[in-house]
Amino acid sequence: MMDQALRSWQRCWGRTTEATLNPLSPNGLIPFNSTALLRIAYIRMNADLGPYRHVLIRNPSCLASSVASTPTLKLDRTTYTDIAVLQCIHALGIIVRSGIEFVSRTHTQSWSIVHSLSNIECACLLSLWLRSVADLMSEQGMQGLRKEETQLLRMTTSVVLETTMADDLEEEQNAVVRVRKLAACIVKVWVDSLKGEHMFQMVQTIAKGLSLAADILIAELDEEIQAR
Repeated sequence: MMDQALRSWQRCWGRTTEATLNPLSPNGLIPFNSTALLRIAYIRMNADLGPYRHVLIRNPSCLASSVASTPTLKLDRTTYTDIAVLQCIHALGIIVRSGIEFVSRTHTQSWSIVHSLSNIECACLLSLWLRSVADLMSEQGMQGLRKEETQLLRMTTSVVLETTMADDLEEEQNAVVRVRKLAACIVKVWVDSLKGEHMFQMVQTIAKGLSLAADILIAELDEEIQAR
């Protein structure tokens, strides 16, 4: 029922002549901001991560710890989780294909607080999902993944390979380590996209928290590689 309602709502603003995902469009920001709300709705409805992000206390360290710490929450391996992850990949893809630096210099000044919250939801879920996939692969190999999960993993990899982090990712021969690197890379993409000027102080907290989270994930990965 909720999924049908979201699809109907999306069609309402998606087929208007003003519909665009460009925040600089002279026709307004309704479709652009509505997309951010749509992503939050899909994530909360299909893979609710709970109130663990600690955004409201405005402490970057707490936010980073909640994002990057070893997850105790296990995502259900269902079609609903796939839908939520797909929304995150779409959000990541828009940033990468628009140009990360271009987005940070131009788009972030037009983002509402909803977009910033959508970004952290997407970064949290996609990173957690990738780390869960890596854990599964370390136990069962690629054959342990469902067809849909394999496709989502390929889509995420394809997006990151369009960034400056592509060489480091392609050079990694260990499939499990590559996916763990991917989890850190996608957080780094969102961090880089948030480096510009912002209207809201909370966005600075989110940017600092995600930056610290990326550092934690990279440090943990380095320790894991050295221990091999």
